[in-house]
Amino acid sequence: MDYLSFYGLNEPPFLIAPTPRFLYMSAQHKAALSKVVSRLQTRQGLSLIYGAVGTGKTTIARWLYDRLNDDPSGLYRVRTIYNPAFRRENQLLRVILREFGMEELARTLDGNLALLQRYLQREVIDGDRTVVLIIDEANLLPAALLEFLRQLLNFENNEFKLLQIVLVGTEELRDKVRRKAALASRARSVSTLEPFDADELGRMIAFRLSVAGRERPLFTAEALELLYQISDGVPRTAMNLSEYAVEAAYAGEADIIDVEHIQLASGEIERGWPPRRSVAAPLLAGTGSRS
Repeated sequence: MDYLSFYGLNEPPFLIAPTPRFLYMSAQHKAALSKVVSRLQTRQGLSLIYGAVGTGKTTIARWLYDRLNDDPSGLYRVRTIYNPAFRRENQLLRVILREFGMEELARTLDGNLALLQRYLQREVIDGDRTVVLIIDEANLLPAALLEFLRQLLNFENNEFKLLQIVLVGTEELRDKVRRKAALASRARSVSTLEPFDADELGRMIAFRLSVAGRERPLFTAEALELLYQISDGVPRTAMNLSEYAVEAAYAGEADIIDVEHIQLASGEIERGWPPRRSVAAPLLAGTGSRS
C-alpha cells in the first residue's frame, strides 16, 4: 500500500508544480485575475502581477494562459515566456515572434518590429482577436528590455492597444518598474499576491486534498496552526512542509497529520532537504491499517 491509498487520495495533493487545477482561488487570486481579464477584454495594454517567491505567481500565469486559450470565442492569441533571460532587444523580439508562430524572421530589430506590426494588424485589426503576451519571472528582464516592452505598447489605434502584455514577477520587478515612470504609467492593472493568513492557508490545504480525492480533514487544527507559523503563510513553503509531513505520518502509520509530523517535516527541511524515500515505499513499521 502506498500513502495515496492509505489516506484515500487519488493523486499527490502537495506537489509544487504549477498545476492550474490545484490553484486555490483565494480572494486575492480572484481579484488579481479579474482585473487582468477585464483589462485584456478591453485591450488596455499592460498588467502587472507581483508576489514573493512561493505565492503562486507562475500558477496564476498558467491558469490565465489556459483560461484564455480555452475561451469558446477563440478570439485570443496567447503565448507565455518563462524565465526570460534575455539581454538584447532583438533577441527578445525574435522569441516573441516565434512564440506567435512566425518562422521567417528578419536579421534586424527594425525588420522584426515590422513583422510584429503586420502580425498585430492581421490578428487584431483585421481578425478582431486579442493578442496576449505573458512573461513570467519578468524580474529577470534588464531595465533596457522593460523599456523595449513599453515601446511595443505603442502599437495602438485610437481605441486600444494592439498588444496586451502581462508581466509576472517578484518585488524586484516592482522596483524596476518604479524606476521606469513611462512604463509604470502604462500599467492598467497592478496586483500583489501576499502570503495567506491562517484561515486561508487551511482552506487551501482542504481544497488541494479535495482535488486529490479526499474530502475529510487530514490535518488536526493544531497541525494547521503550526504549519502556518512555520511557513509564514507562503503557499509553496506550506506545500513542501505538508508533503514531508504526510510522508512522516505514513511512515508511522498515523491516521491523521498532527503537530509531531509538522515538526518532523520542518526538521528535515532545516537539515538541508535530504533525499526522501519514495512515497510508494511500503510502511516502515508493520503492515497495520487505519482504525
